[in-house]
Amino acid sequence: MLRSYCQDEPACWDVYLQQVCMAYISSPQRSTSVTPNKMVFGKDIRLPLQYKEVKLQLLEQY
Repeated sequence: MLRSYCQDEPACWDVYLQQVCMAYISSPQRSTSVTPNKMVFGKDIRLPLQYKEVKLQLLEQY
């Protein structure tokens, strides 16, 4: 996976390492159909797109 990210510039692998690791631990593996994170910690991680927008109230509105 990292190789495909850095195909054009092999020296930039460290720039993409965090994104590739996140993609790996949140993707179900073919052999187990479970994500590596769920195997180790018992639950899947919450990806940034899964967070709900929280509307905060001002103190006066509370």
